[in-house]
Amino acid sequence: MNPLISAASVIAAGLAVGLASIGPGVGQGTAAGQAVEGIARQPEAEGKIRGTLLLSLAFMEALTIYGLVCSISAFICESFCLILKIHSFFSLDLLFRIL
Repeated sequence: MNPLISAASVIAAGLAVGLASIGPGVGQGTAAGQAVEGIARQPEAEGKIRGTLLLSLAFMEALTIYGLVCSISAFICESFCLILKIHSFFSLDLLFRIL
């Protein structure tokens, strides 16, 4: 396969994981900071705040995992195209046909 396409797919996979991690990372930091501030203001509400925080952190982490899955699937699809000797510039086209 064309080395340029292989290099582009590796770079795209890295960017997908990196960009998918930025938003949840900032959101998790903000949520944790606000939770600590809320517990400092109202210590009696610690249980409710902690439960809500953990649930929201789990949802934010799911966004990062979705980005990782998309990145891995794009990278595997490019390798799958190489195995089948399909010389297509858009390696994600095969993935969308499978799904």
